[in-house]
Amino acid sequence: MERYATTITPSGWQQDNPQTADSLPGGLLDPATALALLRAEFQREAETPEAGYLTAEQWGESWDMSGKNALTLLTKGIKAGVVQERKYRIPVSTYIRKVRHFKVLAKR
Repeated sequence: MERYATTITPSGWQQDNPQTADSLPGGLLDPATALALLRAEFQREAETPEAGYLTAEQWGESWDMSGKNALTLLTKGIKAGVVQERKYRIPVSTYIRKVRHFKVLAKR
């Protein structure tokens, strides 16, 4: 059975010639190592939310309510113009995901 092995070079990822499943010569990565390197690369793309921006779950914890109830209040706040929403790429489990963050604005 033939399969493609992946090598990493200073210029980035590239695909090599097909190799047999039994042998992965020097420089070629086995699937587990390739997956670990990919996840590590994607982890570098995480963003740090600006000050004051929290997820609905974080707002819920600070308000002593569930994240779902906090999300309902925050959504109404967006419609009323007193809450801002932005999506930030943050680590969730082992992946980077875009997650909604909210900031309650000071009353004018």
